[in-house]
Amino acid sequence: LLRSSTSNMNSSAATETPTPTLTWKCKCGKCQVKLNGEPAASFNCHCRTCTATTRYITEKYPDGATELSNLEQKTGSAMSLWYMKDINFFQGSPHENLGYTKVGPDGTVLRSYTKCCGTQAFVTGKEMKMSTLRHFNRNCLYNEDGSKYTPKGEIPNIMLAFAFEDVDTSVLPEPRYKFASLKDMGVLMPNVIQKIFGGYGDKGENAEEPSMWVKSEDVTEVVPITW
Repeated sequence: LLRSSTSNMNSSAATETPTPTLTWKCKCGKCQVKLNGEPAASFNCHCRTCTATTRYITEKYPDGATELSNLEQKTGSAMSLWYMKDINFFQGSPHENLGYTKVGPDGTVLRSYTKCCGTQAFVTGKEMKMSTLRHFNRNCLYNEDGSKYTPKGEIPNIMLAFAFEDVDTSVLPEPRYKFASLKDMGVLMPNVIQKIFGGYGDKGENAEEPSMWVKSEDVTEVVPITW
Protein backbone atom coordinates (compact mmCIF):
# COMPACT_ATOMS: atom_id res chain seq x y z
CA LEU A 1 0.00 0.00 0.00
CA LEU A 2 2.84 2.36 0.87
CA ARG A 3 4.62 1.55 -2.38
CA SER A 4 1.38 2.16 -4.28
CA SER A 5 0.82 5.55 -2.60
CA THR A 6 4.39 6.59 -3.24
CA SER A 7 4.08 5.55 -6.86
CA ASN A 8 0.92 7.62 -7.28
CA MET A 9 2.60 10.67 -5.71
CA ASN A 10 5.59 10.32 -8.04
CA SER A 11 3.27 9.92 -11.02
CA SER A 12 1.36 13.10 -10.07
CA ALA A 13 4.61 15.04 -9.64
CA ALA A 14 5.83 13.81 -13.02
CA THR A 15 2.69 14.93 -14.83
CA GLU A 16 2.37 18.28 -13.05
CA THR A 17 2.80 21.16 -15.51
CA PRO A 18 5.68 23.43 -14.49
CA THR A 19 5.04 27.15 -14.13
CA PRO A 20 6.24 28.87 -17.32
CA THR A 21 8.69 31.73 -17.20
CA LEU A 22 8.25 34.30 -19.94
CA THR A 23 10.76 36.95 -20.96
CA TRP A 24 9.87 40.50 -21.86
CA LYS A 25 12.60 42.17 -23.89
CA CYS A 26 12.96 45.36 -25.86
CA LYS A 27 13.79 45.36 -29.55
CA CYS A 28 17.56 45.62 -29.08
CA GLY A 29 17.57 43.19 -26.14
CA LYS A 30 19.31 45.49 -23.67
CA CYS A 31 16.32 45.58 -21.31
CA GLN A 32 14.88 42.20 -20.27
CA VAL A 33 12.44 41.14 -17.56
CA LYS A 34 11.44 37.67 -16.36
CA LEU A 35 7.71 37.13 -15.75
CA ASN A 36 6.58 34.12 -13.76
CA GLY A 37 3.50 32.22 -14.88
CA GLU A 38 0.73 33.15 -17.30
CA PRO A 39 -0.51 36.78 -17.18
CA ALA A 40 -3.39 37.66 -14.90
CA ALA A 41 -5.15 39.15 -17.94
CA SER A 42 -4.49 40.04 -21.57
CA PHE A 43 -6.40 42.51 -23.73
CA ASN A 44 -6.18 45.29 -26.30
CA CYS A 45 -7.16 48.59 -24.69
CA HIS A 46 -8.61 51.20 -27.07
CA CYS A 47 -9.20 54.07 -24.64
CA ARG A 48 -7.90 57.47 -25.74
CA THR A 49 -5.16 57.72 -23.13
CA CYS A 50 -3.65 54.33 -23.98
CA THR A 51 -4.00 54.88 -27.72
CA ALA A 52 -2.64 58.45 -27.58
CA THR A 53 0.42 57.34 -25.65
CA THR A 54 1.04 54.38 -27.93
CA ARG A 55 0.74 56.56 -31.02
CA TYR A 56 3.03 59.17 -29.44
CA ILE A 57 5.83 56.73 -28.57
CA THR A 58 5.47 54.87 -31.88
CA GLU A 59 5.83 58.12 -33.82
CA LYS A 60 8.74 59.26 -31.64
CA TYR A 61 10.54 55.93 -32.07
CA PRO A 62 9.35 54.43 -35.39
CA ASP A 63 12.09 51.78 -35.23
CA GLY A 64 11.16 50.64 -31.71
CA ALA A 65 8.82 47.78 -30.80
CA THR A 66 5.33 49.26 -30.78
CA GLU A 67 2.50 48.26 -28.47
CA LEU A 68 -0.15 48.90 -31.14
CA SER A 69 -2.56 45.99 -31.52
CA ASN A 70 -4.11 47.40 -34.72
CA LEU A 71 -1.37 48.82 -36.92
CA GLU A 72 -3.69 49.86 -39.73
CA GLN A 73 -5.82 52.15 -37.57
CA LYS A 74 -3.05 52.91 -35.08
CA THR A 75 -5.28 51.99 -32.17
CA GLY A 76 -5.27 49.63 -29.22
CA SER A 77 -2.53 48.88 -26.73
CA ALA A 78 -1.60 45.19 -26.62
CA MET A 79 -1.28 44.47 -22.90
CA SER A 80 -0.65 41.52 -20.63
CA LEU A 81 -0.79 42.06 -16.86
CA TRP A 82 1.32 40.57 -14.10
CA TYR A 83 1.25 41.02 -10.35
CA MET A 84 4.33 42.69 -8.98
CA LYS A 85 5.38 39.57 -7.06
CA ASP A 86 5.77 37.74 -10.39
CA ILE A 87 8.01 40.39 -12.01
CA ASN A 88 11.74 39.66 -11.85
CA PHE A 89 14.19 42.36 -12.93
CA PHE A 90 16.99 39.80 -13.12
CA GLN A 91 19.36 42.20 -14.90
CA GLY A 92 18.98 44.81 -12.19
CA SER A 93 16.73 47.86 -12.16
CA PRO A 94 15.83 49.15 -15.66
CA HIS A 95 14.95 52.57 -14.23
CA GLU A 96 17.90 54.51 -15.69
CA ASN A 97 17.21 53.08 -19.16
CA LEU A 98 13.53 54.03 -19.13
CA GLY A 99 11.72 57.17 -20.18
CA TYR A 100 8.29 57.92 -18.71
CA THR A 101 5.29 59.72 -20.17
CA LYS A 102 1.98 60.93 -18.78
CA VAL A 103 -1.18 62.09 -20.56
CA GLY A 104 -1.70 65.77 -19.86
CA PRO A 105 0.19 67.69 -17.17
CA ASP A 106 -1.88 66.14 -14.39
CA GLY A 107 -1.76 62.51 -15.57
CA THR A 108 -0.99 59.91 -12.89
CA VAL A 109 -0.89 56.73 -14.99
CA LEU A 110 2.61 56.56 -16.45
CA ARG A 111 3.78 54.65 -19.51
CA SER A 112 7.42 53.72 -19.87
CA TYR A 113 9.65 53.11 -22.88
CA THR A 114 13.27 52.08 -23.27
CA LYS A 115 15.76 54.81 -24.06
CA CYS A 116 18.06 52.36 -25.83
CA CYS A 117 15.68 51.57 -28.71
CA GLY A 118 12.34 53.25 -28.02
CA THR A 119 10.37 50.12 -27.18
CA GLN A 120 7.18 50.61 -25.18
CA ALA A 121 7.64 48.79 -21.90
CA PHE A 122 5.02 48.83 -19.14
CA VAL A 123 2.41 50.93 -17.35
CA THR A 124 3.47 52.10 -13.91
CA GLY A 125 3.21 54.94 -11.39
CA LYS A 126 2.98 55.41 -7.64
CA GLU A 127 -0.39 57.17 -7.96
CA MET A 128 -2.00 54.81 -10.47
CA LYS A 129 -5.25 53.14 -9.36
CA MET A 130 -3.81 49.62 -9.52
CA SER A 131 -1.96 48.49 -6.44
CA THR A 132 0.32 45.70 -7.63
CA LEU A 133 -0.74 44.99 -11.24
CA ARG A 134 1.55 46.18 -14.01
CA HIS A 135 0.67 46.18 -17.74
CA PHE A 136 3.41 44.99 -20.12
CA ASN A 137 3.69 45.48 -23.89
CA ARG A 138 2.43 42.08 -25.08
CA ASN A 139 4.22 42.35 -28.42
CA CYS A 140 7.57 41.90 -26.64
CA LEU A 141 6.89 38.64 -24.78
CA TYR A 142 8.82 35.44 -25.50
CA ASN A 143 8.55 31.83 -24.40
CA GLU A 144 11.43 29.93 -22.83
CA ASP A 145 12.36 28.46 -26.23
CA GLY A 146 12.66 31.95 -27.74
CA SER A 147 9.41 31.87 -29.72
CA LYS A 148 6.92 34.72 -29.52
CA TYR A 149 4.36 34.33 -26.75
CA THR A 150 0.66 34.10 -27.57
CA PRO A 151 -1.86 34.25 -24.69
CA LYS A 152 -4.22 31.34 -24.24
CA GLY A 153 -7.78 31.95 -25.42
CA GLU A 154 -9.30 34.96 -27.14
CA ILE A 155 -7.88 38.47 -26.75
CA PRO A 156 -10.71 40.92 -26.00
CA ASN A 157 -10.77 44.43 -27.45
CA ILE A 158 -11.90 46.65 -24.59
CA MET A 159 -12.83 50.25 -23.74
CA LEU A 160 -14.36 50.85 -27.17
CA ALA A 161 -16.72 53.45 -25.69
CA PHE A 162 -13.66 55.65 -25.14
CA ALA A 163 -11.94 55.09 -28.49
CA PHE A 164 -10.97 57.97 -30.78
CA GLU A 165 -13.60 59.00 -33.31
CA ASP A 166 -11.28 58.12 -36.21
CA VAL A 167 -11.26 54.46 -35.12
CA ASP A 168 -13.74 52.12 -36.77
CA THR A 169 -14.34 49.76 -33.84
CA SER A 170 -16.76 47.64 -35.89
CA VAL A 171 -13.89 46.06 -37.82
CA LEU A 172 -12.02 44.98 -34.69
CA PRO A 173 -12.20 41.23 -34.07
CA GLU A 174 -14.49 39.75 -31.45
CA PRO A 175 -14.80 39.69 -28.57
CA ARG A 176 -15.40 43.43 -28.29
CA TYR A 177 -16.53 45.35 -25.22
CA LYS A 178 -17.57 48.94 -24.67
CA PHE A 179 -15.84 48.75 -21.32
CA ALA A 180 -14.25 45.48 -20.17
CA SER A 181 -15.21 41.83 -19.94
CA LEU A 182 -16.43 40.40 -16.64
CA LYS A 183 -13.31 38.24 -16.53
CA ASP A 184 -11.01 41.25 -16.85
CA MET A 185 -13.05 43.24 -14.34
CA GLY A 186 -12.65 40.34 -11.92
CA VAL A 187 -8.89 40.83 -12.14
CA LEU A 188 -8.75 44.64 -12.22
CA MET A 189 -11.34 45.70 -9.64
CA PRO A 190 -9.97 43.83 -6.58
CA ASN A 191 -6.60 45.47 -7.24
CA VAL A 192 -8.24 48.91 -7.51
CA ILE A 193 -10.29 48.39 -4.33
CA GLN A 194 -7.19 47.21 -2.51
CA LYS A 195 -5.43 50.47 -3.44
CA ILE A 196 -8.44 52.61 -2.42
CA PHE A 197 -8.35 51.15 1.07
CA GLY A 198 -4.64 51.64 1.42
CA GLY A 199 -3.48 48.09 0.77
CA TYR A 200 -0.86 46.88 -1.67
CA GLY A 201 -0.62 43.12 -1.39
CA ASP A 202 2.51 41.14 -2.17
CA LYS A 203 5.14 43.28 -3.90
CA GLY A 204 7.65 40.43 -4.04
CA GLU A 205 11.15 41.81 -4.53
CA ASN A 206 9.86 45.07 -6.01
CA ALA A 207 8.93 47.04 -2.90
CA GLU A 208 11.92 49.33 -3.53
CA GLU A 209 12.20 48.98 -7.32
CA PRO A 210 12.15 52.60 -8.59
CA SER A 211 10.56 51.81 -11.96
CA MET A 212 7.50 50.46 -10.16
CA TRP A 213 6.92 53.58 -8.05
CA VAL A 214 7.63 56.60 -10.26
CA LYS A 215 5.88 59.77 -9.10
CA SER A 216 3.91 61.67 -11.74
CA GLU A 217 5.29 64.99 -10.50
CA ASP A 218 8.76 63.81 -11.52
CA VAL A 219 7.71 63.07 -15.11
CA THR A 220 8.11 65.97 -17.55
CA GLU A 221 7.35 64.24 -20.87
CA VAL A 222 3.67 64.91 -21.55
CA VAL A 223 1.44 63.37 -24.20
CA PRO A 224 -0.90 66.22 -25.22
CA ILE A 225 -4.64 65.86 -24.72
CA THR A 226 -6.17 66.62 -28.11
CA TRP A 227 -9.73 65.41 -27.50
